[in-house]
Amino acid sequence: MKNSIKNTYFPLVGVGILLIGSVVVGTVFAWTNPSDNPPAATPVITTTNGNIGIAKATPAYSLDIYNASDPRVRISNGTYNYFLGNANMFLSGALTNSFGISSSNGITFSGNNTTGSHMTLATDGSVGIGTASTDTNYKLTISGKGVKAESANTQPAGYFNNTGGGPAITAGTGGITLGGVNQTAWPMPAPAAFRGALVYTSSPWPTLGAATFTTIPYAYEKYDTDAIHNTVTNPARLTVPAGVSRVRLVFKLAVGSNPTSAGSLSVQIKKNGTTNNTDSAEATFPLATTYRPSVMVSSPVTNVIPGDYFEAVVYNSTAALTGVVSWFGMEVIE
Repeated sequence: MKNSIKNTYFPLVGVGILLIGSVVVGTVFAWTNPSDNPPAATPVITTTNGNIGIAKATPAYSLDIYNASDPRVRISNGTYNYFLGNANMFLSGALTNSFGISSSNGITFSGNNTTGSHMTLATDGSVGIGTASTDTNYKLTISGKGVKAESANTQPAGYFNNTGGGPAITAGTGGITLGGVNQTAWPMPAPAAFRGALVYTSSPWPTLGAATFTTIPYAYEKYDTDAIHNTVTNPARLTVPAGVSRVRLVFKLAVGSNPTSAGSLSVQIKKNGTTNNTDSAEATFPLATTYRPSVMVSSPVTNVIPGDYFEAVVYNSTAALTGVVSWFGMEVIE
C-alpha cells in the first residue's frame, strides 16, 4: 500500500510542477498589466506567428519594437554605447576600434524607404552616388545631380592631382565655368597681329661718299602697318606710333662693287639723332678690295615712347662706294 501511494504521489508532483512552470512561462510572454513600469493594456513582450514584439501587441516582423517618444535600441557595456533607431545609427564613447559594416557583395544605402540605390559601396572599394554601377577606373562615380564644394578656409574648395601622367581634370559635355564664364572649348588664342614697317632704297642707291657720315633716306615701303614711315617727310626716319612702348630695329646695307682701297665701314642705328644711349646699335666692319661688303645690325628690344624716331647712318672711311642698296625695319613688340 505504501509503495502504491509513493508511485502515485511523485507523478502528481511532476504534473503540478509542470503546470506551475507553464503558468510562469505564459505570464512572462503575456504580461499585460503589471503594477510597475510597463504601460497599461500594452503587452511588454508578445509573440505572434513566430514574430516577437516589444511594446507591440501584434508584431509584424521577426523583431518589432515600438516606442512613441524615443524608438531606439542600445547595446552597451556600461562605458561605450551603440544606438540603433530613430532614423540614426551611431556609437558614443571614445572607442579604439572602428565601427564598420561588412559585406562580401557590396553595400547599398537608400534614404527614402525605397529599394533603389542612393549610394553604393562596391566590393573593390569604389563608391557610387545615384548609381549602383561604379566605374572601376575611379574611386567615386556620381550619376544624376552634380558635386558642389564650398570652403570657408584658406585652402581650395577642391584639389585634383594626377601623378600617373593623365590629366587632373577632364571636362566633358557642358564645359567648365570659371569666374562666372562658361567655356565649352579651349582654343589657342590667336597670335597678335604683326605691327611694324620695312622700307628700302632704290636699286642701286647713289654713291656713299668717302670719309663721310651718310643718313640713308628710304623711298620705298615693303609694308607699314601704323604710319611709321613717310616717303616724303623725313624719309630716313622710322617713328614710334601711338600706344607703343617697345620696338626692335634691324638695318642692312650691301655694296654692289668692290672697294678701290682698304678701310672700314661703320653702320649705326641712331635714336632721336644720337648714338649716346643704350637704345642704339652700332658696328664697324673692315673693307678690302677683294670682296663686296654686306653688313647687318640689329638692336635689342628697346623701350620707347610715341614720337621717338630712328635713323640708319653709315660712315665710309675709304674711297667712295657705289651700287649701294639698303633696307631698314621696325618691329613693334608691345
